[in-house]
Amino acid sequence: GVQSGVRQTARAVEQSGMTIEQVFKKLGNAASLAVTGMSLQNLSKQIATTRGEFQQLEIAFTTMLGSADKANTLLQQLTKTAATTPFDLQGVANGAKQLLAYGTQAEDVNSTLVIKVVNVFKFKTTICAVI
Repeated sequence: GVQSGVRQTARAVEQSGMTIEQVFKKLGNAASLAVTGMSLQNLSKQIATTRGEFQQLEIAFTTMLGSADKANTLLQQLTKTAATTPFDLQGVANGAKQLLAYGTQAEDVNSTLVIKVVNVFKFKTTICAVI
């Protein structure tokens, strides 16, 4: 049964000149490499996805603003805002698109978004304090 299988495995390990600890260490190393490989694969997919989203945003803002320079300036501001708030770039960009659609000037979009974010957090904090 199980005990005989364990004994056979132990004998095979000993005959190979390795200890059980060495075998488990090798198995652990192999498992770590496999997990690292999967993590790197997921990271590379995420980078490719993010780059694709960024390119789509560049195209959208260039079209909306009629200028690649204005689009790049706005995207740099939005990227910084996304990095310093709990919102992701896609969410910040969607807010920027709405502001532009309602006639907000490109130079005012990011500052308007930041003011809105601050007001939302003040509102949430007030609601939490009341509850």
